[in-house]
Amino acid sequence: RLLLGDGMTADPAAALPHLQSAAASGIRDAKFLLGQMYLRGLGATRNTLAGMQWLEKAADMRHNGAQLERALLARQPQGYGLADDDRACRLAEYSSRNGNTRATKLLDEWSCKRRLPQ
Repeated sequence: RLLLGDGMTADPAAALPHLQSAAASGIRDAKFLLGQMYLRGLGATRNTLAGMQWLEKAADMRHNGAQLERALLARQPQGYGLADDDRACRLAEYSSRNGNTRATKLLDEWSCKRRLPQ
C-alpha cells in the first residue's frame, strides 16, 4: 500500500524496507517490485545492478512480469551490459507459457525459435 498509495499517500521510500524484508523471506512479488524500484530509482537510489539482480531472482521464481522485464532488457542494445538475444527469447517464452500475451507477441516479433518442450 505504501508503494502504490492504495488508500493512502504513496511513499516508496517508506515501502522499501518492507519490500526488502519480504524479498529476503522469498516473496517473489517483493523481489520483482524491488527490482523495479532500484532500476527506476523509485524510493531508493538508482542501482541498475541491484535492480537486475532482484528481477533475475523473481524471474527464476517464475514471476511472469520479471521474466518479461528481463527479456525486454536483454533485447535492448544497451542491455545494461547484459544484451543476450537468446536469453531474451527464452525468458519471453517462459513468460508466454505463463499466459503473458505480450510475451507471445514479442516472440513472433523477435522471430524467436521456440525451444521449450510442448
